[in-house]
Amino acid sequence: MEVFTRVITKKPVVFVAVTAVYALCVLLLKWWIRPDIHTALFVIGCTIGLYFLDIAELFFRLDPSPFHSVVFCGLFSLVSLFVVTSSGSAFAEGLVLSLYVQLIGRQLGEWYITGNISSWFRMTESSGSIYTQRVIFGIFVFVFMLETLFFIQ
Repeated sequence: MEVFTRVITKKPVVFVAVTAVYALCVLLLKWWIRPDIHTALFVIGCTIGLYFLDIAELFFRLDPSPFHSVVFCGLFSLVSLFVVTSSGSAFAEGLVLSLYVQLIGRQLGEWYITGNISSWFRMTESSGSIYTQRVIFGIFVFVFMLETLFFIQ
């Protein structure tokens, strides 16, 4: 229980707020004013997704975290696209979309602090230029927006 408390209190408020605003916008666009059981399952999935990576890193004692890599992000994009387009589970869709928001937020945070996301390329041969990093990040964000549109429809 101490691990969960530590993860919840350590999470930056901006990550929680951005995920909450994203989930609220998706809820309004998908269900408008007719919420049902799927709405509740989506919210539960989003809530778990908000803290999932942090808990996994602490539980498995991962340092450096393999979740902070373009390899993981690329594979996660494929898996999350599959979940959103074919699972039919609002819980699973909320979980992967919330995880996606967390990954984008972590990359943006690192970009803001260091001016690049080179550390996300440690599992590859080289980090490439800043332009290459921007293109890869742009593709990652584009897939996220596409998944969100698929979910809303």
